[in-house]
Amino acid sequence: MRSLFNKLAKLHKSKQNDLLGLMICLAAILHTTIIFGVGFTPEDQHIGKVLDVSLASFKDDKAPEEADFIAQENQQGSGTEEQALIPRTTSPAEFQAIEINPAPSPLPMMEKEQQPTETTKSVLTTASKQQQKDIKESEKKEQQDQAKQTVNNTDWAAQIASLEAQIAQKEQAYAKRPKILQITSAATKRDKGAAYQDEWRKKIERIGNLNYPKEASTKKIYGNLRLLVAIKKNGQLHTVKVLKSSGKPVLDRAAIRIVHMSAPFAPFPRELADTDIIEIIRTWQFDRSDRLSTDG
Repeated sequence: MRSLFNKLAKLHKSKQNDLLGLMICLAAILHTTIIFGVGFTPEDQHIGKVLDVSLASFKDDKAPEEADFIAQENQQGSGTEEQALIPRTTSPAEFQAIEINPAPSPLPMMEKEQQPTETTKSVLTTASKQQQKDIKESEKKEQQDQAKQTVNNTDWAAQIASLEAQIAQKEQAYAKRPKILQITSAATKRDKGAAYQDEWRKKIERIGNLNYPKEASTKKIYGNLRLLVAIKKNGQLHTVKVLKSSGKPVLDRAAIRIVHMSAPFAPFPRELADTDIIEIIRTWQFDRSDRLSTDG
């Protein structure tokens, strides 16, 4: 009896295992069918109807039965084209655009409200006034500098003109100055004025010794002096000057008196024709023998 129950229990357990395997197999087949048999397709999007919009060139009272385009007014089609063309205006545009750009959007309210405040206006006005003041001062200073420069230029021009006038005057005076031949003690016979000087010397010594100063002879006054005698072209005396005094006025006065007594002298010879004045510079000697000599 017990062995019978055991066999039945094994048989029941075996049936349960077979049923479980069958159910697993059916479940696998069902899932495979669902995975490979069911597809996913995207939902069709709704595409709106496209409308061709145009601008009508003129207005008709009667609407067309079949309109090719949508416009702001009714307009009957016309023309010879086989296809419907978009109506276009015959008036040229006031300007030509290279690219088609969208219409600009209205400015935001924020930009309209960004008006300058009173403080900003005050600052701008103050800055503008200061700039105008600086500009005026700069222009005024520039005008003053230009005026000073003009005055300086005028002064320089006047000074230059004055100097030029002085130079011209000196040149004229120099040109008018007489041509002077100066003959000193170093003159020799080869000098063109040597012969004239020798004749002058002989005359001076001859007249001087004939008119020797009595005061110098009586008081035994002796000495030497350096004397310049200038003679004109015609032999007339031009000037007499003591270059170096003897220290004794009586001798200096006697020398000048002798020159005036000897004048006039001989006119200039032909070799001195280009000379206006001859200056003869010699040393006058009043010696102890009461004689006068004019050495070189």
